[in-house]
Order: sequence, then structure tokens, then C-alpha cells
Amino acid sequence: MGLWLHALACVVLSTQAPTASVSGTVRDAESGAPVAGVVVSLPSLGRIALSDSLGHYLLDRIPAGTQELTARRMGYAPWTVQLLVPEEGMLEVAFALRPEPVPVAEIEVRATPPEAPWRSPRSEGENPPSVALDRGLSAVELRNNPLVAEPDYFAAVTGGEVFVAPESPEGIHLQGGATDQVAFVLDGIPVFSPYHAGGTFSAWNPDALAHAGLTTANVAGAAPEVLGATMVGRTEIPGAAVETRGAVTATHTGIRLSAPIGHQGGGALFGLRTGFAGLLGHQSDATYLGGENRDWLAKLEFPLLGGRLFVLGYGSDDVLGAAASALVATGPMIPAHHHFDWGSGSYGAGWSGPFHGHLLEIRAWAAGTDAEARWIGAAAPVHLASSRQDVGLSTSIRGVGQHSSTAVGLRVVASRTDYRTLQPAGTEEALRLGGDQLLATASVEHHRRLTGRSGLDLSLTGTWTAGDATLGPAADLWWRPVRRLTLSASYTRRHQFSQSLRNPESVVGAVFPADLTVGSGSGSIPVAQSDLGTFAVDYRPADGIRIGVRAYAGAARGLVLVAVRETGPFATGPAAIGSSSTHGAVFEFAARRSGIQLLATYGYQRTWFEADGVRYRPFAAVPHAIDAGITLLPSAGWSLRVGVSGLYARRATEVRGPFEWESCNLRDRGCEFAGSPELAGPLGGVALPGYLRVDLGLRHEWRVSLFGRAGTLAASGTVTNLLNRRNLLTTTVNPATGTHGPVEMRPRAPLTVGLDWRF
Repeated sequence: MGLWLHALACVVLSTQAPTASVSGTVRDAESGAPVAGVVVSLPSLGRIALSDSLGHYLLDRIPAGTQELTARRMGYAPWTVQLLVPEEGMLEVAFALRPEPVPVAEIEVRATPPEAPWRSPRSEGENPPSVALDRGLSAVELRNNPLVAEPDYFAAVTGGEVFVAPESPEGIHLQGGATDQVAFVLDGIPVFSPYHAGGTFSAWNPDALAHAGLTTANVAGAAPEVLGATMVGRTEIPGAAVETRGAVTATHTGIRLSAPIGHQGGGALFGLRTGFAGLLGHQSDATYLGGENRDWLAKLEFPLLGGRLFVLGYGSDDVLGAAASALVATGPMIPAHHHFDWGSGSYGAGWSGPFHGHLLEIRAWAAGTDAEARWIGAAAPVHLASSRQDVGLSTSIRGVGQHSSTAVGLRVVASRTDYRTLQPAGTEEALRLGGDQLLATASVEHHRRLTGRSGLDLSLTGTWTAGDATLGPAADLWWRPVRRLTLSASYTRRHQFSQSLRNPESVVGAVFPADLTVGSGSGSIPVAQSDLGTFAVDYRPADGIRIGVRAYAGAARGLVLVAVRETGPFATGPAAIGSSSTHGAVFEFAARRSGIQLLATYGYQRTWFEADGVRYRPFAAVPHAIDAGITLLPSAGWSLRVGVSGLYARRATEVRGPFEWESCNLRDRGCEFAGSPELAGPLGGVALPGYLRVDLGLRHEWRVSLFGRAGTLAASGTVTNLLNRRNLLTTTVNPATGTHGPVEMRPRAPLTVGLDWRF
């Protein structure tokens, strides 16, 4: 397979103009470990590159002749060398930086100010911005992000066309689509249903990740089998010394340990986190949630054959119980319980490094997820069992020319899914779907600079499954008429080969967010297809200031719409197959100066789903969404955050029967869910009032020493909904009396506190 890919890449690259590029790996001179974030530059050309998590850097389109290459990074001595660049080909320059310690604790906060949950303003030496959605944060940026009460990468990407439900998140929605349209990968290894409920949201330990972000671009490690975007996480690289990090907050406690292995730059990373699903518990009130959740991550990484090899393991587990009736007396005994149990596990390995002047990446994995539920519905109890097991292999090779770059990839996935519902009491099988599915995907990407002010990105993805073939073309054209203004336009066609049978309109998703996926090869589940066109304007009026506008319009068909035929939290019979249409616009603003960061986004969208003659707007398609924040760094170790989030013209579907819901909070020491809410009335038939939330957060770090080891200790606290605004989840109707009442997200001013450390 490797020889075939190399031959194919050589054929494609042979059509390019003569090339000259400089690449290599940056390492620590003492430990041999790769160093990320090194600024590698050619000052005479004004060219800059940053080394990635593996220490790799790449500078392309370099003219022949003598050039001076420099490298700088905080904590290391500067490095300079004279190069003789050939007329074409790849010049590999590997070097090591000598550590030069600095007081990191104080500088880290100021040198890396918190970024907005989208890409920060980039230097002129970098490639121009794309119309693709790209919102990423580093670990330092996440801790000081004003839009999240606690560090949570998933919650931090919200805004504009990305929706995460406030107070009770049940997934990430892009342009009103279902949560199964967003894929998740850790270091290129797929992860399924990485959600917690009952106090914590993301099942990715923020202390174990160096960076994470949501992107629609065809980046390395992204999943091509979804209609929406990919949440890409990158774990930290173990350093030259043993290091521990940990946190204790109102919702969870966790620890992360990293240590070097040998003297050649190898290392190990391990993280473990457990959550308090009911926070501090509420044993005297049966309507409060009970249960637990946990996640873990382990990685080994070391140099091999001129590149880096890693082995990764990840897992998460969740168990929750909830009262099936809101009409019970206070006490530890209740007539019946809902039960929800879900988890996932992923194991994989990968290698990346130079190969005949190109960059080669190989990944292999086994990933799976299981979910079980007992739902005490109005008619009869329903039992659910759902599972998915994938085994996959992917490889890609990338080459860079003077004015272009090309990548060729191949991905093969064997998937087995099983979905069963039993009723009543597990004696009669109501619905069973699933089976085996084999997907083979080949892709070609080509990026070319047409002139000094314009460029074109093209890609083509072909997938073969069960004798059928699909093609997914994409094109992105950009033009820079003046130095600080860039115009972009794109078209993308995507396909999705598995869909979830969880009901995204059900409020039960707040406590059962697992995606219950079934492959398209199983009977009634089709291959979904979407087409999306985007136009974007990116303006940088001054250094450190970015103004962006992005407009989009698209349509999809072959969608599984569970809510059209199902009133409960998941499908118990054949789901409706329908279509969707969407259009909207996003305005983004980001500015940063020394000690201050401003960010703001406004999103407008209209999304409609249609099937079986029913047309409705999903609850995740918020017509008007506002997110803004400011972070102040008044002095060393201090950060003050103010975040504002507004949702207007929301729609929801009324539920039937008594229902109580209270989002997790420290003040009331718990999360409350009681009742058996089922959809009633027309989908999206309830108009919810606008909701404006203001959050105020404070964080302080101290430099401390423990057993002779220098480190940091930090305390943080956030008061959310400072103005005590009322937030409605939906309304409920009493079948006996016909009266309607609001379902509030109460209390309206919860507090989160936390303590974290690093040694």
C-alpha cells in the first residue's frame, strides 16, 4: 500500500513546477524530545513557520541561493545557520535548541493571551485564511476563555453557526444539523460519543490535551465520513522531566502524569478524570440525578525511523439514573427509574515522518461505543441496546512545491453496528437494525497559488461501499485585492455513511447525549448527502485585529429524522427519511493587545427539516446567536473574564406530562431530572423568549515549590447568569387538565469553582 501511494503521489507531483523547500525537525538539545511552537524563519524573505506537535516545520517556495535560517522559542537560546538552497527539491535541516530557562509561570499568561474560539489573526507570512470553519484553542487559551465557566474544549467552540445548548449541552450542532454530523478524532484516532452528562460535558480531559478545535477543512486526521465538521484534538507531548497536572472543581476531579522514557525523546502520558454526576449529591430528594462518569487517556510516543511513533488508548464511561415521575414524595424511594449507560473506547497507533522528500502519515485503530437505556414511557417501558465497532487504517503522503502542495490519502474502515429496542419489559423486539459495512475512501488534495494575490484549493474524495461509489468534490478560491483584505468562495459536497437514531428534539438528550449510530448498509438507513456554498470576507485593519464575515447556503437529503415519527428519546420504529435546507451568515471580531483580549461573534441562520409532509425548525437552529467576551490580564497570575451569550427567536417542542428539570449547579448541590417527557404538539411549535446570559470569572495563579519542584497552583471561580435572567427549556402540557406551564432551567445564577495545579 505504501509503494502504491508513493507511486501515485510521484505521478501527481511530477506535473508541478521545479520546487525548493526547507523542512526538518526541532528537538531539545538535552532531552532529544521534539519541540513544538518554535518560530522558524527566513528573515530576508519574511517567511515564517511554526513547528508542530512532532517538532516538524516546513517552509516552501524558497528561491535558490544562500539564505539565513533562524529559530526562536521562549525557554530556548536563539539558533541561526546559513543555508545553500538548491533550485528544486527538499532540503532537510534538523537541529536542536539549547534550553535557556525563563520564569515561565509569569510569561506564559502574557505571552499567549486567550484567543477567541476561532483562529487568531495570522501573520502576513502565513497562508491566507480559508472560508472553512476553523475554531481552535490551546490549553492556555482555554483556561482564560471568557465563554466557558470551566475548561471545556467542546463548549468553547460555540458561536455563530455552531450551537451548544446552554446549561444542558447534549452535543455540538453545526448549522442546525444533528450531533452525529460532527466527528471526533484524537491524534487522528476516531472517538465516538465523547460526551458526559450531569455536570460535565466534554469527555476529553483538558489537562491532557495541548490543543483542540472544530474544523470543516480537510486537515490531516479529520474524518471524511460526516456532513458537518471534525473536532480534532491533539494530546500533549511528554517533556524531558516528570510532570503532574490536576484539577478539582464543582463537577469533577482529574489528574495527568507525563514522564520521559529513555534519552531519545520518548515519553508517556496518562490522564484520568472522574465526574460527580449529581455534584455533591442530594440523597434526601429522589428527583435528583444519580450516577457517575469517568474518562481516561494513555499515550506512548518515541522517535522511530526518522519520524515519531505513538500508541494511544482512550475510554469513557457514563451511568445515570433519573426519576421516572415528577409526582413523587421527597425521599430516597421512588416507584421507577430511567436508566442510561453509555461509553466508548479507542485504541490506535500512528507514525509520521519524512519519506523521499514528502511527509508520510499512517494511522491504524480500533474504536467502539456501546449504549443501553431503560425508558419508562407513557405506554410501556422500552429497553435500548446500541453498539458500534470500527477497525480502520489510513495513510497519506504530502509533497510541497514552489507554488503548490499536493496530498494523496487512502482510508479503509470496517464497521459493525447493532441497534435494538425491546418492549414491554424486554420481551418483544420492536426494532432491530445494523450489520457490517466496509468503506474504502481515496482522496486527493491540491493547493496552488495562482498569482501573488490569489490561490485555489481543490480536493476530491471517493468512497466505495457495498458496490456503490460516491464522489465528494470541493473547491476553495481566494483573492487578496489589497494587503489586508481577502475574499474567498467555496463549494463542498459531503456524504455520511452512518446516522444516529437518537431523537435530537427530545429534552432527554440533556442526560442521554450518546449518538446511537447505524450504518447505511442496514436496510432503511440511506447515505446522506449535503451540498454547501460559502462566501467569506476577511479584513485585518491593523495588527492584532480581525474582522470576518461568512455567508453560507446549503441543502442535504437522505437524513434520518427521528422526531417526525417518534415522541420518545430514541427510535422504536422505522424513522422518517427527509431533507434539510439552511442559509445564514456569521460576523466575527477579534482584537488583542498586551493584557487584553476582545472577541465577538453574531450568527444568523435559517434551517428547516422536512419529511412525511412535516416541515419544522430544529431546536439547534437558533436564528440569532450572540457571543462576546473580554479577558483582562491586569498583573502576573491574574485574569478577569466577562462573557456574554444571547439566544433569540429559539423554537422548541412542547412535552407531555409533569416534568422537572434543573441544570447542575453548586448552589443547590445537584442536577434534577424527574418525569417521562415525550414530545407533544407540532415540532418546533413553541416560541421561547430570548435569553441573555452574563458570566463573570476570576482566576489567579501562584508560583509554588513542592518537595523541591517548582510549579503553579491556581484557583478559579465563575458566576454564570449574573443578571439572573430566566431561561426556558420548553413548555409542558398536563394531559388531564390541558394546562400549559414553562420548564425553566433553574436556578438562574449557579456558581462554579475550581482548583488546579502543575508540578
